[in-house]
Amino acid sequence: MIINVPPLTPEQESQIPTNLIQEIRNRNVHLLVGSGLSIPLGYPSWADLILKIYERIQNQIWKSDSKDRQWLKKNCSALPDWAAELLKSTPGNYYYEALSAIFKETSPKPSSIPHALISLLPFKSFITTNFDTLLEEYLKIFLLDLPKIFDHNEILLTPKKNIGNEIAVYKIHGCASKDLNSIILSSTDYYKLLHDQRYIRFLDDLFAKNIILTIGFSLRDRNFRFFVEERYNLYRKNCAPMFAVVGKNETCPMEIELYRNKYNIQLIPISESQDFIELSSLLLSLYCLVYRVDSSNFGHDILEIVSWRLSLSTHKMNTTNTSKHPHIRDAQEYMSVFQEPVDFDLFTTLTVDANLSLSPGHLKAIFHSTEDKLFIKQAQKPPREKITFVANWLSNYFEAIPLGTSSRYLSIFHKRFLKNFEMTISYLLSQKEGWEQLIGDDDKSLLKLRMFNEFYRQEGNWVEWLKISENAELFLNKKSHHFLELMKTKMWVYFWTRRFKDAKQLLKKHPKIDEESGQYSYAYRLKFMSSRSLPELIKLLESKHNLEFFNRSLLGRSYARIAIKEKNLQRKTSYFIKAKTQLQGALKGAKKEKNTIEVSVQSWYLAIVYCELNNMRQANKLLSEVRRLDESIMDRRPGKAWLKLADYRLAKNSKISESDLEQIRDKAISAMKDLGIINVENYIEEEYLY
Repeated sequence: MIINVPPLTPEQESQIPTNLIQEIRNRNVHLLVGSGLSIPLGYPSWADLILKIYERIQNQIWKSDSKDRQWLKKNCSALPDWAAELLKSTPGNYYYEALSAIFKETSPKPSSIPHALISLLPFKSFITTNFDTLLEEYLKIFLLDLPKIFDHNEILLTPKKNIGNEIAVYKIHGCASKDLNSIILSSTDYYKLLHDQRYIRFLDDLFAKNIILTIGFSLRDRNFRFFVEERYNLYRKNCAPMFAVVGKNETCPMEIELYRNKYNIQLIPISESQDFIELSSLLLSLYCLVYRVDSSNFGHDILEIVSWRLSLSTHKMNTTNTSKHPHIRDAQEYMSVFQEPVDFDLFTTLTVDANLSLSPGHLKAIFHSTEDKLFIKQAQKPPREKITFVANWLSNYFEAIPLGTSSRYLSIFHKRFLKNFEMTISYLLSQKEGWEQLIGDDDKSLLKLRMFNEFYRQEGNWVEWLKISENAELFLNKKSHHFLELMKTKMWVYFWTRRFKDAKQLLKKHPKIDEESGQYSYAYRLKFMSSRSLPELIKLLESKHNLEFFNRSLLGRSYARIAIKEKNLQRKTSYFIKAKTQLQGALKGAKKEKNTIEVSVQSWYLAIVYCELNNMRQANKLLSEVRRLDESIMDRRPGKAWLKLADYRLAKNSKISESDLEQIRDKAISAMKDLGIINVENYIEEEYLY
């Protein structure tokens, strides 16, 4: 059922401060919510809540129509804080039992347009004096994840806690879903709170640094008056601006000017009615203005979508049920192609390119969101034509990444660019339509394939790349040039994850993978994975002259692998010294070629050999270089994983307790397993120099 709420008239909309619209749009505004937002939904006002408590416990406390009973009945509305003080002083736990029952039994109306629109507007955080849970419930509906909730006790326990950037609800007078003992109702409660310097510091921080919009407060409200005077006493007008939505009938032009000139508070008067229709109109207009939608033409659309979203949460309907807007289903299907939240502006651009008549305001109302990201819940498998469109659209988007002639090193900026769509890329490359658009079959296909492969290599998502390869095998032409390239990338993963049996089977099935000759061929390299073959490899490499850095590294590691197995200490040391000499040459060669990844890799190998030679100073010096390159410059996940392995090798050769060594070992094992390496325990103990 669509709630028919008209937006404000264009003339009324023009009175909404433009700086408020811009600040909300930039997520710089905190919303301060009073009881006026909850009362129309069935929750009691402060005075009514005290009266309800009295009515619940009167017969349990007073057996007859005593003077106490008469006084409380008369003054629950006139002196609610003092009446609450008397009720709290009654014997037993009746006061808190009544308070709990009242909130549990209150059934708010199912569809609050003001709460829905508030949840959809990009406020920085929400501060409320209300005890109910309406704000967080509606935020969960529209943002999907429950925001962080802080009651005033939690705020007081963390006095340095400022209003943060996270979406949070600050229940500064307590929360019905938390500790009822901490709810601020009585005279003593208020006195203690208003004289608690931690609470005052919290308010100081709130009012000094943040732009505030208040909704649901009367100008005569005790809390509102305290906030205004506290702010004025501390800062006069030297603080961020404040805006207050108030009833038109409770103020006058003179008071509006006084608030503006003296307190730096801009009042936004709206007319008043019992069902708060005008507040809904104001918020609808504010929403349309923030998201640049003409409310006079599209305000009804927005309400329709909001009502549809509310019905989904109320009736547990599937997200494939849509409102009457013709393009909502299309937008959902495009969004379902993406496997992670999508940048709001980016998806808006996609819908424009797809000729959908949906404004940014429509999109924000249709989808769940987290700050500037959009996503869909329980997405269905998208139609093929939507997969094709999104893949083609992203392919054009990825043109910003220069392919060049070598993809050995992707900068951290290129990787972050791709990382925004990492799960989506995996999904698309596993679909025939997605592969055809992202990789294609043109003169750039091989370079594109190598770029994506290198991204997965450097991110350490090797097992994920195996899944992509296996899916792609089902639809790729086995004779195509990029099928062969894909099999080479698969072989690479088999090697680095130590799946040598799978590598041999793949090579047997697709012998053309092995186009390289000599020591570069996979067949050659597989032969020397066994320790028994290492003497033959060493003899072969030593017979060559002017070894390039790759072969020097291979020779150095071969010496080191023999050294690890050697029992005789003298021969063991001799082999490690030979390994050190060759790896020094390999590192020098990598630096000469300015191959950043290989500089890091060869530094790591050499560091481990120094560790085995008990030269911890040199080992740590080289590992510092690895950290600089892999952590600070390249952000290369495999390199960071191998650093954990290095930590374990160094710790094992140092004086350290068994428990500490076990913790370091567990971290190394976990890092290797995350990369997909098999037989990890054996690898970190004996095969780590492969």
